[in-house]
Amino acid sequence: MTATEFESFENILFTNLKKGNTKALKIIEENEKLIKFYLNDDQTIIKKFVTDFNNVLLDRNVKYDNYKLFEEVLNHRLFTKVLDQFRESDILIRACADVKMFYVFVHNPNSYNEYFNKKLIKWLLTMNINYGVQDELGRTALMYAVKYKDEYFAVEKMIHGKHINLLDKNGNSVLFHACEAYFTLEEFLKYRDLFDVNHLNNKNENLFLFAARNKKINCYEYLDVLKKYNDYDVNIVNDEGMTATMYVISHGQYKILQYLLKNYQIDVNHVNKFGNSLLSVLINSYYEYYCKNIEREEGFGMEMMDFKRYALCFKVLNKYGCDFKRTIDEENNTVIDVLSKVNDKIISKYLLKKGNIDFIVESNKQSQKYPQIDGSKRIIKKNSKILNEGLEDVLHTSSSIGNKINSGLGKVINYAFYPGSNN
Repeated sequence: MTATEFESFENILFTNLKKGNTKALKIIEENEKLIKFYLNDDQTIIKKFVTDFNNVLLDRNVKYDNYKLFEEVLNHRLFTKVLDQFRESDILIRACADVKMFYVFVHNPNSYNEYFNKKLIKWLLTMNINYGVQDELGRTALMYAVKYKDEYFAVEKMIHGKHINLLDKNGNSVLFHACEAYFTLEEFLKYRDLFDVNHLNNKNENLFLFAARNKKINCYEYLDVLKKYNDYDVNIVNDEGMTATMYVISHGQYKILQYLLKNYQIDVNHVNKFGNSLLSVLINSYYEYYCKNIEREEGFGMEMMDFKRYALCFKVLNKYGCDFKRTIDEENNTVIDVLSKVNDKIISKYLLKKGNIDFIVESNKQSQKYPQIDGSKRIIKKNSKILNEGLEDVLHTSSSIGNKINSGLGKVINYAFYPGSNN
């Protein structure tokens, strides 16, 4: 009984299982001695065998009519140890996590489409799998299932028991994983009372802050659902020195930013102990995005919407009384210093027009945090022209915040730049 013989047995067995051939049961009987030798006491071999068995179950290239044959194999008298390990394996986790999503539209849940093996998950839920098993990220099958609307049939089966209080390696509860999208968070409301809505993860984040950092808050309805869970403190700071509003602004989510400033008690000029403010986060995010994209040779226009969103964040901060003249970091940089480093004219002109800065100058200040971008490069000149036209469109027209961007790229308007101009 060699290892080669056992490997040959495995290959033949798994090949027949993929074909749905009941000959698999006969193969087990014919290899009784081999199975008793290798699949009896050695946990390493048993775990590997179960992993390979699970890979057969999860093979997307094979369509199984049912899992009756797999169940018969697992319940075979020679597979007692295999069945025990199967129930302690990550098979249900992998099945619930193995989802491919297409075209998710927040405001139209009917267009939300998931591809996953519902039949497999339903069968696994009858196999007395240990719901408390956690993967390398510390996540349980329930933590994955709550992320997908179409897996809530599985959530209903797994929602009871001590395992629902487990946390992943980042200290996130099942509730945190349920905030994947508006409709999953709404669907999970029925289980609200089973969880601590005030839970803080390892980064000192409540549900609101966690959702904001991971860019899950993408519509007003999402915020409405969050309120149904708890009246969250939106000013709580995580271990990175960031608040929910700071993450919203770092993502360029100008509409959500405006909603938060209008409906919550947020000091638009507050600087926390980490030295972060809404303005410092915005200018840093804009600078990083600019540096990452301004030298793109192809498809620069595809980034225009994000540039516009950041520009509109400046517009929102202006509306709610942001002080653009104050320094934003330990180098005593101001907004105009940083904008000068990216050869900006449009945002600076807007701030000058609104009285938020006194004048526009070329900053000669040496900055380690914000090095000067060489505006003389051909590609930067080319892309800067496109960028300036796009930013003019959203900052120097009379439309309300976001109106132009909502109707598409809008009409491109050319303005000459003159310091102090009211154009």
